[in-house]
Amino acid sequence: RIHGIKVLGPLSSMESLIKKLGIDEILIAMPSAPGKLRKEVALRAKEAGANTKTLPSLYEVIDGHVYLYQVRDIEIEDILGREPIRIKNPEVVSEIQDKVVLITGAGGSIGSELCRQVIRFKPEKLIIVDHAENSLFMIEEELANKYAFVSTVPIVADIRDRGAMKGVFRKYKPEIIFHAAAYKHVSLMQLNPEAAIQNNYLGTKLLAKMAINHKVKRFVMLSTDKAVEPKNVMGVSKLLSEKYLQALSKVRDTSFMIVRFGNVLGSQGSVVPLFKEQIRVGGPIRVTHPDMKRYFMTIPEAAQLVIQACIMGSGGEIYVLDMGEPINIIDLAKNMIKIYGMEPDKDIEIVFTGPRKGEKINEKLVNSEEKLAATEFKQIFTAKNHGKGKKYSKDETLNILFNIEKEIQIYDYSNLFKDIKKLIPNFDEKEMWYK
Repeated sequence: RIHGIKVLGPLSSMESLIKKLGIDEILIAMPSAPGKLRKEVALRAKEAGANTKTLPSLYEVIDGHVYLYQVRDIEIEDILGREPIRIKNPEVVSEIQDKVVLITGAGGSIGSELCRQVIRFKPEKLIIVDHAENSLFMIEEELANKYAFVSTVPIVADIRDRGAMKGVFRKYKPEIIFHAAAYKHVSLMQLNPEAAIQNNYLGTKLLAKMAINHKVKRFVMLSTDKAVEPKNVMGVSKLLSEKYLQALSKVRDTSFMIVRFGNVLGSQGSVVPLFKEQIRVGGPIRVTHPDMKRYFMTIPEAAQLVIQACIMGSGGEIYVLDMGEPINIIDLAKNMIKIYGMEPDKDIEIVFTGPRKGEKINEKLVNSEEKLAATEFKQIFTAKNHGKGKKYSKDETLNILFNIEKEIQIYDYSNLFKDIKKLIPNFDEKEMWYK
């Protein structure tokens, strides 16, 4: 007995007890248990006909998202099958405290989580930039009303607006920049390749030059595993940004770091919210290919990796989070259906639509000329280049990137494609650039 309440038996007897006692709902009161165990309990309970809920984890309580007594439904993040990654470093406090921090794309999923986490370290001022005014309004309201942080300056602006961004740098003098603004939807960018290059690459370049001119100390850009041997324009645009920042590495006072993500669970337009909506309306769930796999991380993990990279980097590093093994998308779909108490292909149909233009079956975290090197934090690696392929000096790389900037602006596609191929040998305009 525990506090006078009888313990009915071990987990191995759960199904028989559900049937014997007519149990309708099971509360998983072990939110810090291993992910594999939570996944096992949740799915076994669902298959036995019982709904499941869970207590929030201690980290959710500490982060201020919930109270310990708030029971919630099981979510797909609870059954990732690996332990959520939590990065701790007291240096973060001293690096951010009393500093002016600028976050671009602050209204997005990761940008807004960065806002929530950065304010815990007590910056002097938080400058939040986004071109979507409603998203910006919502995160500013949340920071003020939920977290009582009032030193926020919301700026509605496009990062490519040189005049507007120059005014921000001159007036507020940011010391740290987290650059999260980007176009990220692969299929949409395939239809708008110029927009992808102009926003993701040229927008990054403009911010980086302003950071140097205004003596910003640290600049961290959010990148993607789609920049690894890219098969789509979105990946190409992010790889050009990576190459530009690596060529800079450190210029005078400013250090540039890059963080490469896999897919972020629950981010706007990502697979999990899409699957949830498809389940809500009764299906079908649309999966592109039965063999498609992706690396996944949660939004808090993504934000923590970015903040940690800011502290660790000295300039030019590409950081990658250990996200465990890639997850098969069909397994993700089936587990989500089961979490909602239904049977795959019985209650909710799963259909295969075929890979979209520019999609890979499997993503990689490093290219064939990179290898992962350990850092002082066991969950964080750096991607080190060790390849023997053709290498350009930093000045040569910057010259090629300068040519790409001019060529995209005057729509000189012939020379544009030639210069992109110098930096990205696998670039094939016939496959990647749909005109």
